[in-house]
Amino acid sequence: MIKELKNQNVWILQEDLQGSFGYVYISKKEVQGFNIRVVLKEIDIGQKQSHKTQKLGSVTNEKLASRLMHFGIVPLLAFHDDHKNGKYYFVSPFLVNGDLFDVIQFDTYNIRNKMQFKLDWKKRVKIMYQIASALDYMHAGNKFRGTILHMDIKSKNIVLDSKFNARLIDFGLSRELKEGDESLAVTALPLGTKGYYPTMQHNMLTKQHDYHNFGVVILELITGLEACTTDQGLELRKWNLRRIKDRQQVPRYRVILC
Repeated sequence: MIKELKNQNVWILQEDLQGSFGYVYISKKEVQGFNIRVVLKEIDIGQKQSHKTQKLGSVTNEKLASRLMHFGIVPLLAFHDDHKNGKYYFVSPFLVNGDLFDVIQFDTYNIRNKMQFKLDWKKRVKIMYQIASALDYMHAGNKFRGTILHMDIKSKNIVLDSKFNARLIDFGLSRELKEGDESLAVTALPLGTKGYYPTMQHNMLTKQHDYHNFGVVILELITGLEACTTDQGLELRKWNLRRIKDRQQVPRYRVILC
């Protein structure tokens, strides 16, 4: 089925995904059996020993999504382990409006040029709510699983459907805590993305890492700026309330921040 899917009029979206070690394919049309357009992620462990443990960890982490059924998380429809060739495949639905980062940048360009934009304030607040709900669900845990930390919340890992409903993707850096635990000790923090790094580096992973990154996403939605944007030497995540209000991308709305 994987070979048939890869031969069915698909195109490579992006390769060498950070933390995922592979390729992403998107079907141009509905795939038989799923009856929707899908995304196929391929993680290639290969024969080399370099980063092999880390790659296998990424495979295990990706499978956590199969136990997360929530409206704010893209479901994992199927996965296949090709142990012989060291390749692992994950199939999930394709959301037509792409990732939040690209939509924000589209709006930034259009607003600057006084053209129509996609995300009004109602849609932006809805996106904040939906991702916050997904985080609350992941962090709560239940009798079937422990608390799950995403560890790579960013606008590139939030995708939008035709009605601009938001869902989380990419669990390659995620971690599951044991029942009752509030943190996880690690020898090294997982790789992240510039602009989203925690302000303090330490060897305990907690829910606060996800909250910190989600806070940066909220600032992106308010300002329309990239997470790595700096102003007078200050990164976006360190801006004060007045500076954030002054840079609202869609001005006809009152932003109230605590």
